[in-house]
Amino acid sequence: MQALSELGSSAVGKWLLATALALGLALSVGALGASAVAAKSKPKHHHTKVHNSTTAVPKGCPSAAEVSADLQQTVGTPAAPLTTAKGHRLTCLYPNSLGVGVGRIILGSPVTQAAFKVSGVAAAKGVTVLNIKILGHPAWVAQEGKGLSVLDGTQDIVLSFGAASDAELEALATSIISSAN
Repeated sequence: MQALSELGSSAVGKWLLATALALGLALSVGALGASAVAAKSKPKHHHTKVHNSTTAVPKGCPSAAEVSADLQQTVGTPAAPLTTAKGHRLTCLYPNSLGVGVGRIILGSPVTQAAFKVSGVAAAKGVTVLNIKILGHPAWVAQEGKGLSVLDGTQDIVLSFGAASDAELEALATSIISSAN
């Protein structure tokens, strides 16, 4: 039994590392892409406005009740959300009902479609990844409940709940996208 526990935690560790690298890569490429677009689209006249259309990262985490309902398992109240200084990334940590282990929701923006694709390829180097769609949005899932990433506009939504099935992760992602739109 201990070997299975260690294998599970090793697989989750691999997923978390792959996800962290993929999201970091997506945010870096997205920021570089946004900078390049901004540089190319400098106004010709000083009174012309350039609009930057990025999906805003929410200020708060989804409630424990919403997460629990979608995952069909009890999660605790999330700890205070972790955010970057400029508000481009929000990390929500949810303790499970046993008080051990933590589920994660990471929201990052701006992420371009190209950067999102690159993040899926990077994640596939550590885990088995299946490309899917959620409410018409591009997504990839690390099979067998290891995690999911979906692009909503320019916001990358990354879910990692070790005991959740792929279908439960998809339900949670659908709720997060629906509540934002």
